[in-house]
Amino acid sequence: YLIITIVSLIVIPNIDAQSYVLDPSQSIINWKGYGEIGNFTQSGKIKCKEGSFNMAAGVITEGTLVIDMRSIDHNDQKLEKHLKAKDFFAVKKYPTATIQLLSGTDITASGTLTMRGKTKDITMNIQKEDNVDGQVKITGKLTIDRTNYDIKYNSSSYFQNLGNYAIKN
Repeated sequence: YLIITIVSLIVIPNIDAQSYVLDPSQSIINWKGYGEIGNFTQSGKIKCKEGSFNMAAGVITEGTLVIDMRSIDHNDQKLEKHLKAKDFFAVKKYPTATIQLLSGTDITASGTLTMRGKTKDITMNIQKEDNVDGQVKITGKLTIDRTNYDIKYNSSSYFQNLGNYAIKN
């Protein structure tokens, strides 16, 4: 599984107090992938490209978050290059991923994630904090199955006898 933790999305209100625009310079996405065996993990960051959200009574009613997949990083440059290649995110062909939120509650948001040309339903846990300047900070956590997006590299669902090289879906 790939866990995406949206550490903070800072959204600034438009003229309409219920509509917010993402501030990419203030927004961070952390990712974490897991090995099948033991406690092995890899992690890094991805940048937000743009986004907007509508809220009613403090609840997200709809929103869009565009993720710049070309910005995926890791402290090991060889692994970072591999993540950007066809085996994983194929960032030359698919430079962005999009989260389209269609509904929410005060603790969840639901919609779709489009990555590598595939769209799947998602639900993520969220927390929202209002700022005195009218900004809103949204923190969320999303767990995805990478194989739903044709990312099959070292998946034991598709390849046998991987041993320590197996990566959780």
